[in-house]
Amino acid sequence: MKRSLLLLLAGSLSACSTESWQSVDSESAPITILGAKLIDGTGADPIEDSVVVVEGTRIRAVGSRADTPVPKGGEIIDGRGKTVMPGLIELHAHYFGGRSEMERLLRAQLRFGVTASRSIGTDQEAHLAVVADARAGKVPAPRLYTAGLGFTHPGGHPVQVSFVRRPQTEHEARAGVAELAARKVDFIKMWVDSKNGALPKITPEMRRVIVGAAARHHIPVVAHIFDLADLEQLVDIGVRQFLHTVRDTEEISGELLARLKAEGVGFTPTFTVAERSWYFPENPGDLEDPELRALLDPSFLADVEKVETRQKLLADPGIPPLKNEYARAERFVKKLADHGIRLGIGSDSGAGGIPAGWGTHHEMQLFVKAGLTPMQTLRAATGEAAALLSDGEPSFGAVEPGKAADLLILDADPLDDIANTRKIHRVMQAGRWLDRQGVLSQ
Repeated sequence: MKRSLLLLLAGSLSACSTESWQSVDSESAPITILGAKLIDGTGADPIEDSVVVVEGTRIRAVGSRADTPVPKGGEIIDGRGKTVMPGLIELHAHYFGGRSEMERLLRAQLRFGVTASRSIGTDQEAHLAVVADARAGKVPAPRLYTAGLGFTHPGGHPVQVSFVRRPQTEHEARAGVAELAARKVDFIKMWVDSKNGALPKITPEMRRVIVGAAARHHIPVVAHIFDLADLEQLVDIGVRQFLHTVRDTEEISGELLARLKAEGVGFTPTFTVAERSWYFPENPGDLEDPELRALLDPSFLADVEKVETRQKLLADPGIPPLKNEYARAERFVKKLADHGIRLGIGSDSGAGGIPAGWGTHHEMQLFVKAGLTPMQTLRAATGEAAALLSDGEPSFGAVEPGKAADLLILDADPLDDIANTRKIHRVMQAGRWLDRQGVLSQ
């Protein structure tokens, strides 16, 4: 069942416009957003009547209207009744397909207010070329981070992705890390998951080799996990970032939780991809969302909108165990949040047909469903996510003086309802307003 729906969804992204994404160029004079409610991405209390001043590519001043001067000249944006916050950060994305498909997905992310994204383990040569062009300003895109091609065991997960690295010897593993270092990747990715014993799993010894080689090149490692024992071993050898959650047990010791917090370990849970087997069949009304429909293949829509298709998918006996596993993941993440352990937003967009951009917002809704507050969730999508991407103090991810001017203006308050992050009024990237019109409709 899980595989059948994955295959159905995997082909569900249709072509959007291939025309260039156009930014609305601004003059060098300051841009002031005046009177909006400010959620700054740090978890601090919001400022109800704020002033945010942007100059060039960066934020110059932030504060309340009562104590922050409004510069003369430049553009004044009336923010009354609106909310301003940092642009969203997607920590778990994949860009399957060729160059044009990747560029389309990047434009979709921008449309949804995603201003930074981490491509984590499936970037071939064409994808790395797009990353390089995006960083050079030649391709409209979020701030992009890449792990190149990740590592797994020969015959291991993900079996459907034939081109990832599957070293059979320690020499091959070290050479693979050295090649990635030469390509200046930002992370090294490992899949450590046997899919409930169905597949071989990268060995503890090979993990140690890869992590050691990455450390010599000063590249952090991110690991996809499932089992508690693997989490413990990977933390022991120096891994500090994890994708997905512990799902084989709920017996997480207080000692381990304290260690995860003390050592700054971070998790990107990816609830969205975990619920993909049943979400659309159970929630067909969501398919009326015009922005989502523009990202989905018409044949997929026509099929899943049939009552008989939804009934067949939901009757699969594999669904209840998957839902139990999902519930364990929810409880694990709530426990992490309660212990102050770092969390970031990542939807695994691109995997199983999770639409780029839409998935980031949906993941935030699932964080709140799991028991996190909207403020905790917004921080996971902005300031905390930026910290997980950065070596040291991040230059973006918060509305603070000196930070990059990656901003969203929303028509409604996401602290009232996290779904209000979808009510985007304007998107700013590096001090420029982006023209969102026509990206999904052409």
